[in-house]
Amino acid sequence: MKTLEKMNKKERKSTLLSVAEEVQKICNFDKDDEPPKKGNEKELTAWLTEAYQEIAADDNLSDEAVAVFAELGISPAPKKEKEDKTENKADKKVKSEKALTDKKDGTNNYVKATDRTIVPKKELVSFFNPLIKVGKHDQRALLEKGMSEFGKLAKKSVTDFLSYSKNPKYLKFDKLVVVDKKGNLKFEK
Repeated sequence: MKTLEKMNKKERKSTLLSVAEEVQKICNFDKDDEPPKKGNEKELTAWLTEAYQEIAADDNLSDEAVAVFAELGISPAPKKEKEDKTENKADKKVKSEKALTDKKDGTNNYVKATDRTIVPKKELVSFFNPLIKVGKHDQRALLEKGMSEFGKLAKKSVTDFLSYSKNPKYLKFDKLVVVDKKGNLKFEK
């Protein structure tokens, strides 16, 4: 590639514009922030200088773009780093798996809570089993009793536990939980 100094005016503008379009694609700028396609060299250079701050270290710039930025006197290493979403998801998954496998026997027999309170499913089963056996409580009443017993446990965890207990796929108790005509939860006969 020729240096910008050795190019004629038309070639310089074309090169600057192609680098600007590459940066625009990498950074996914809005239409308002697009490079000035009809602008002069000075406007394109100003846009590239400003846009360069949005490029992350892991963005793959072409060799031509790196050379143009170097010729413009812009530091070769981008200043801003983007978060790698896949890495963050993997970190969260590892952390949640670590929390789940903290039990001695290594089984994933826990219900997660928002403030990291972990209650084994066995405790939930032993708490709800006699209440469901009576058959006089609807899901809302059971949820309230469960929340009063397991106060730091996330409400969604208890709600999901009760909902899943009605699904044969997730059999939580010895018998399937069904809803009678009055809306109360009881064990299937």
